[in-house]
Amino acid sequence: TGVASGSRFTYSEVGYFRFEPEAVYDDGFTGIDIAAGDCSDGFSNTLDDNGKYSCKFGNSEYTEWFGRFVPDHFVLNSSSLTSACDLGFSYMDQPFSLAYQIEAQNAGNTKTKNYQGDFAKATVDLVAENNDDGVNRASRLLIPKPEWSHGVLDFNAPAIRFVRATTPDGPFDALKLGVKLKDNDGDITTLQSLDMNATTSGDCVTAGDCDAKVLIGGLETKVRFGRMTVGRVHQFMENQSLTLPLTTEYYDGVTFSKNSMDSCTTLDDASKVRMDNNQQVNQLDGSINIGSGSTSVSGFGAFSAGELRLSLSAPGLGNSGFTDLTPQLDSMPWLRYDWDGNGAHDNDPNGRASWGMYRGNKNVIYMRERWN
Repeated sequence: TGVASGSRFTYSEVGYFRFEPEAVYDDGFTGIDIAAGDCSDGFSNTLDDNGKYSCKFGNSEYTEWFGRFVPDHFVLNSSSLTSACDLGFSYMDQPFSLAYQIEAQNAGNTKTKNYQGDFAKATVDLVAENNDDGVNRASRLLIPKPEWSHGVLDFNAPAIRFVRATTPDGPFDALKLGVKLKDNDGDITTLQSLDMNATTSGDCVTAGDCDAKVLIGGLETKVRFGRMTVGRVHQFMENQSLTLPLTTEYYDGVTFSKNSMDSCTTLDDASKVRMDNNQQVNQLDGSINIGSGSTSVSGFGAFSAGELRLSLSAPGLGNSGFTDLTPQLDSMPWLRYDWDGNGAHDNDPNGRASWGMYRGNKNVIYMRERWN
């Protein structure tokens, strides 16, 4: 009928446990007898062959289960973000990489390795806010759902995307990402050092309403609605080459402007540009007939400050005509646009290079109109 009590019992893992028979015992009560050799090791209440009782007494059966135990807290161990472009921006719908690691810990700040499977009930969601405007844009982030393993949620996504809206919007040039954790187990275990609330503006730490932890040390990234355009250039002389500009643009909140941060978009070779005219179509070898001559395109590579200038050779004297150029953006759909106005941003851009077609009378060297 006695009761044993103590204040130094600890359990450092999640889950539950029970004691096997004789797992908890007392041998201090017989300490004098042990020292004198007046009792034998064990738990028997029956005299042995030497006429001695055992020195220990403890639980004789399996105990009931203790628990279930849950983590004391969660911590964000690390996080990183790599934008699609080295200058710190990504186009909407363009893959960029994000990684973070959250750890479940006990009160001693040690990882609880059993936090996985049925024991791991916590879920983590991303939040996204631009320039502390109080609008959570997490619904536009396409991300995989990670799972807990041995007390760690290790999220490593090399290709997440910020989805483009039907109508151009942004730019989001001060976008912060954060993680919001819900333990789904009584709401008693939280992520430590919360410092973000994507649905409010202002300092949530001071206001006391933070519900998320900002990633990458609070650094911001840029996300922009992009498109590519192709110029229309006319060369009056058929024996002169011309330069056709390709430009990457972004929606600046009012109109589309050249994205001077873009020095990473690349058109590798002639197969990435389709050439068509009234003589040939679907030319993907970088050359097309014009009159009895032809033109070839060169200058492929990386854009510089949002522009790539392609060179087209002269078709030759007397060979007036044109070619339409259409970059093939299958591998870069984030630079397509709704050029046909049907509500879907799925059209490749198109431009034209032409020679001699609007030259007029060849005997005229110079002409101008005079207005009084």
